[in-house]
Amino acid sequence: LETRTGNPKAGRAHWRALFLEHPASPAARGLEDDQLPAALLSDEERVRRAEKLLTSSRYRRARAELEALTPPGPTTLREKWVDLLVQARVRTGDVDEAVETARGYVRAAPESVAHAQSLAWALGKASKPAEAGAAYGDAFKLAKKYPRRAATLGKDVAAELCFYSGFLRFEADAFDEARKVLAACEPEVQGTVFDAFGLWYR
Repeated sequence: LETRTGNPKAGRAHWRALFLEHPASPAARGLEDDQLPAALLSDEERVRRAEKLLTSSRYRRARAELEALTPPGPTTLREKWVDLLVQARVRTGDVDEAVETARGYVRAAPESVAHAQSLAWALGKASKPAEAGAAYGDAFKLAKKYPRRAATLGKDVAAELCFYSGFLRFEADAFDEARKVLAACEPEVQGTVFDAFGLWYR
């Protein structure tokens, strides 16, 4: 491209955008052995690229790139990096390591709704429904305590956390407790997709 256009700067910008936005493409894959493209990306861009790798089912590559990245400084970006790293470790078969990764960040930042959600999700993937249900309940409490932090995770995140705290108790055969939790969640899930789900299990 640089040769055809006679514009090396435009050519580099094209390849950089391809590497960042379309990591599953053959052309972007061809750049992965060269460390230069990654070096040209900011931490935010590298996290965004890793997320696209995960959604493209390139789990091992996503994990490698996330593990090569020093934990970013800004809180929201670091929370995103942790969540993606936990997902990547689950998707590559290291579920227990993913749980411990999330647990470590929960201990380091106990006020983080995002870390608490990552831990709850990982426990669910580890087939530990009782622990996962309790963890979702803890994450829900944090979401109510820190609504601005929860809002960075999505509009209905509190409803989602509350619902799964009850649903996973069903999965753990704690039926009476699950019904109580879901009944208590009614005001939270009203008007969301989790309202109908909760009604079914109640």
